[in-house]
Amino acid sequence: MMIMVAGGSGLLGHHVVQQARLRGHEVAVMARTRRPGVDHAVDLATADPASSAELLAGYDAVVFAGGVLDDGSESVEDRLRSGYVDPAVTLVRAARSAGCSRAVLLGSYYVHFQRTHPEWRLARHPYVRARLSQANEAREVAGPEMSLATIQIPYVFGVAPGRVPEWSNFWVKWLRSGFPMVVPTGGTAVTSVKAVAEAAVTALEERSNADIPVAEENLSWKDMVLRMAAASGKSRVVREVPTPVLRRMAQFSGAVAKLTRAPEQLMDIGHLDDVYRHEMYLDLTAPRSLDAEIAETVQASR
Repeated sequence: MMIMVAGGSGLLGHHVVQQARLRGHEVAVMARTRRPGVDHAVDLATADPASSAELLAGYDAVVFAGGVLDDGSESVEDRLRSGYVDPAVTLVRAARSAGCSRAVLLGSYYVHFQRTHPEWRLARHPYVRARLSQANEAREVAGPEMSLATIQIPYVFGVAPGRVPEWSNFWVKWLRSGFPMVVPTGGTAVTSVKAVAEAAVTALEERSNADIPVAEENLSWKDMVLRMAAASGKSRVVREVPTPVLRRMAQFSGAVAKLTRAPEQLMDIGHLDDVYRHEMYLDLTAPRSLDAEIAETVQASR
C-alpha cells in the first residue's frame, strides 16, 4: 500500500512509519513543520481541502497521528479542536475525495471508557470531549465507503528521536524531586509505542472499521510510579490517597484555580477524581512486561 502518515514526525507517528516500511509498504510523512524525514509540510487545521485531496491522489490509506501545538495562542477548547479534531476530519475528508479506501486514527482510551462507563462523567474534561469529537466526526466523514479504525491508546511508554510521551516529563520531575509521592487508588492500562504502531498498520492491512483498544499491562497508579522510580534509580515511598481525600483535594484545587483565574487545563482540575480513582483497565491485547520501555522513557525524559 501507499500510506500517508499525518503527524509522522511525532512519537507515535514515527513508529507507525517505521512499522509500515518494515512490512513493505510505501510511506510518506506529513507534518506541520518541515524537518528531516518530513515529505510534506502541511497544517491540516487550516489546509485547503481541495489541495489536500490533490496531495493524497494515488494513496491507498492515511493515518492520523497528530497532536496539540501548545503555544498558548488559543483557548484550551480551541487548541484541542485545532490539534485533534479539525486536522483529523480534514485528512479523512481529503482522503475519501482522493479515493483512499482506508484510514486509521490514533485516538484515546478515554473514548472507550466514556462509552462503556458514562457514569464516570469523563466528558466533563476538555481533553476527553475533544477526543470524542475527533472519533465521532472522523467516522461520520469516512462514511460507508471508507474503512476507519480508531486505535484507543492508554498511557504509552517508549521514545522516538527527540520525542517522549507528553505526560512523562512531569512525572519524572516529580520522581526526581524531594516532594512526597502520593497517588490515587485507581489504575490504568499501559502500552508501548511499538504495540500502537503494530495495531495501526495491521488495521490498515485488514481494512478494519473497528475501535481497537491496545494494552499490554494493567497497573495501579502506585505500581506504575514505583516501576518508574526503579527505572530512574531513585528509591521512593509511594502512598495511595483514599478516594474521599482525592475528591476533596480535586475540589479544593478546582476552587483555587477559579479564584486565581489559573489557565484552563486539558483535564478539569476540580474533577480529576472522576478519572484517576477508577481502574481504567483494558483487556490485554499482547500481555508482556514493559520494564524496558518504562526505563527508556524515564531515562529520556527531562
